[in-house]
Amino acid sequence: MGKKLIMIGHGHLDPVWLWEWQEGMQEVKATFRSALDRMDEYDEFVFTCSSAAFYEFVEENDPEMFREIKRRIEQGRWNIVGGWWIEPDCNIPCGESFARQALIAQRYYMEKFGTIAETGFCPDSFGHAGTLPMLLRGGRMKNYVFMRPMPGEKPLPKETFDWYAPDGSKVRTFRLPYEYLSWENTLKEHIKRCMDAVREPLDQNMCFYGVGNHGGGPTRANLECIRTMRSEEGMGISCGTVEEYFAALDTRTGYPEVTEELQYHSPGCYSACRMVKQYNRKSENCLIQSEVFCCISDLEQLYAYPDNFNEAWKRVLFNQFHDILAGTCIAPAYEHVRDTYGFALTIGHENMNHALQSVAWNIDIEKEEGMLPVVLFHSHSRRACQPVEVEFQGTDNVTSVLDSDGRSVPFAVIPEESLAGRRTRIVFQAAVPSLGYCVYRVYRENTPRKWDEVKKIEDSIRIENEYLELTFKKDGCPGIDALYDKENEVSVSHTGLGIPRVMEDAGSDTWAHNVYRFNEVCGEFSKVKTELTEANSVRQGVRVTSVCGSSVMIQEFYLYYGSRNIRVSARLLWQEKGKVLKLCFRPDTIFNRCTYEIPYGRAERAVNGSEVCAQRWLDYAGVDKDRGFPYGLGLVNDSQYSFSAEHQSFSMTAVRSAVYAHHEPEELPCEERRHYMDQGWHEFQYILIPYKGAFETSGIIQEAEELNSPLRPLVETWHRGKLPMSGSYAEITSENISITAFKKAESKNGFVMRMQELYGSSVQTQLILPKQNLSFSIQFQPNEVKSIWLYDAGEEQGWKMQETDFLETEDQ
Repeated sequence: MGKKLIMIGHGHLDPVWLWEWQEGMQEVKATFRSALDRMDEYDEFVFTCSSAAFYEFVEENDPEMFREIKRRIEQGRWNIVGGWWIEPDCNIPCGESFARQALIAQRYYMEKFGTIAETGFCPDSFGHAGTLPMLLRGGRMKNYVFMRPMPGEKPLPKETFDWYAPDGSKVRTFRLPYEYLSWENTLKEHIKRCMDAVREPLDQNMCFYGVGNHGGGPTRANLECIRTMRSEEGMGISCGTVEEYFAALDTRTGYPEVTEELQYHSPGCYSACRMVKQYNRKSENCLIQSEVFCCISDLEQLYAYPDNFNEAWKRVLFNQFHDILAGTCIAPAYEHVRDTYGFALTIGHENMNHALQSVAWNIDIEKEEGMLPVVLFHSHSRRACQPVEVEFQGTDNVTSVLDSDGRSVPFAVIPEESLAGRRTRIVFQAAVPSLGYCVYRVYRENTPRKWDEVKKIEDSIRIENEYLELTFKKDGCPGIDALYDKENEVSVSHTGLGIPRVMEDAGSDTWAHNVYRFNEVCGEFSKVKTELTEANSVRQGVRVTSVCGSSVMIQEFYLYYGSRNIRVSARLLWQEKGKVLKLCFRPDTIFNRCTYEIPYGRAERAVNGSEVCAQRWLDYAGVDKDRGFPYGLGLVNDSQYSFSAEHQSFSMTAVRSAVYAHHEPEELPCEERRHYMDQGWHEFQYILIPYKGAFETSGIIQEAEELNSPLRPLVETWHRGKLPMSGSYAEITSENISITAFKKAESKNGFVMRMQELYGSSVQTQLILPKQNLSFSIQFQPNEVKSIWLYDAGEEQGWKMQETDFLETEDQ
């Protein structure tokens, strides 16, 4: 049997890139109109298109065209692929964002067209996390099509292979051999190249054709060329769909198996345009946390769960389009991006405030003179033990802070955000039940406010608690000069942690094409001031200020009593151009390896200095060089995605001032026309976690959860109510299981919980719902993510549990 080629009519649409979103959506309509017209002219033509966001736009903007598309879908002439809202970046979004991409898009397809996409579709995304097979299967997609990284960037055994996630999920995967589009006069050569790429044991291939990027789709010339090559040259080519290709493979076995990530194309994308990445993290965290608190309020029959969360999620998901989130669009495009993140954050925060206020208002708080109640809300499935800062009106002296059981807790008065001198801000360590709340009571008296005196020191500073000792030298590095673990007698570092260093960014290509490391040092920050800023009963703080050229870095290092971690607040005034700023960390361990968080999972990567994408945490683990036992240093962040590791150090890329949408080999224009990214002030936080032993006992993941979705304090008043001073709404009995989302079910009664197995172990855990006095037993396989539907089956049966998937449909 001869070789066959399935021609996939396609028009790659970047809704935002070298143009703004208005132009992109106009091109969606123009491309869809062109595809429909070609169907009228060529009976054999089949069109393939992804991205539910496009269909919703056409439905709202041109209902008649939408009805035509629906008719062609029913005829099998229009093929929907990519069961996600958009073709996203496939490394930066969190795992729950991928769940929502599928939830909202596939349910839209079912509602409007009576079908869903079976094939994931991201040909232009720049890399693909190793957990994607699991995330695709959770959205009921069994196949996947991609193009980048290309063979020169990522060798693979075959262009068609079975790709496995760490939990064992599999998708049949196809890498486009050359392009996802065809230029007008080169289709003939493109077809021949794709035909030549057919390799045994397969006898067929897919060839994507049509004008793309700015839309367009297949042209008359394209379709005439296909007819000519089929009739005159006798080539085995036919118009079809990606499902036809994959269906023909389902009867065969023996495909190569790939169990690793599909990385990297243009790693500069993970540090370009810090603004969009920071807002992405904020929006994800805000919506997920807001949904948790709205569920609590709904369970108490107080503030009803609102119906506008999906509208907020749509904005976040759209901004996860690979060129937007990668930072590779023109500068004006990010004005709308910022505005739509604001839309999502407004919905998230308003819903959260309604939920928190409604619960807090119904807590039974007895009246006490001079007492100010503060309700702390916690959205995670482990009991929180975290520092919290609370600010309130008035300057009365704070005399004590009691927890909900009446125990006194240490506190300190710290500078308030306002400079008007009319408010008070305190800090204390709080313990809050899992996925719940508790009330702390702040007592005040009408006497002058007492401040903790801090002696300013300009020389070497040493701060310590029960576990750690930090040294900052006047003439030392612009970070922590030395860190000593007193409990385990380990020199964690004697050469510096949190050191800002400026790296060369050759060419300022936004993508950093063909650049895999930012390791050429071209500037050093010099320390100009070291100050002891706090020394109280809660924590000690040191501020280190350093400069490089016109840029200023201010890092405040906090060591809390009773804590094994170091919390850092950083402010950066960045004014360098065509440069990269990295924070460097130099542990004293040997035989190091580095593991990073990826969407709903983790990945260990080579310790070779390459720039890689990760999310909230990394774990740099090795062996203590003096004693030989395992020892590691974790790094947790609140807004960064680009990192690197070498055998004696690792780095977090803070900012990268590339030029907007500059693509090599194009030459940069004159300096006056260049628009550099990330100029100005930036703020971020990170936590350093030194630990002895195994990663599973380090607490890194819990710290990452708490830093990104912290305790939410609400200053209240005394009043009567039906709720106790402390409450928990869900508990998990296993340390390696985390509740990652808690939301109202889409079309059913009840709620959906997402849970993740964290450490690669099988476990049977108990999900406890204290308010319902219920417990459910759930079995997890290593690295598994489960979606659990909890619903009230009526008075006789009570609450029930059932597994579902990302789509939450009735047939599950």
